[in-house]
Amino acid sequence: MPQFERLVDMDDLFLRVFLSTKAAGRIKVGQEARIYPDAYPGESFDARVSKISDRAEFTPKNVETKEQRSKLVFEVRLKIAKNKDYKLKPGMTSDALIRIADDASWEKAKAR
Repeated sequence: MPQFERLVDMDDLFLRVFLSTKAAGRIKVGQEARIYPDAYPGESFDARVSKISDRAEFTPKNVETKEQRSKLVFEVRLKIAKNKDYKLKPGMTSDALIRIADDASWEKAKAR
């Protein structure tokens, strides 16, 4: 049987996040976001909301707690603006913030 390798465009990466109905209702495609990869503490990568699922689903099983898995969530994709030095790789875990208010400070939000 032939083996296939997955090819990835390292300039076209996104982070898939899952938001509650309440949170998903507050965002829209095009809003600014920041991604904070676990592998690079203190570093952030600019992104934008590129997709919001049109239906709720159960949280994927790889979410940490049973309580989190029992909730309905919406998948949201955050398109990474620039993969600086190609540090980001598919499958890396990250935190993310989405700017809902234009005057919101990234630093204050991250400190929470």
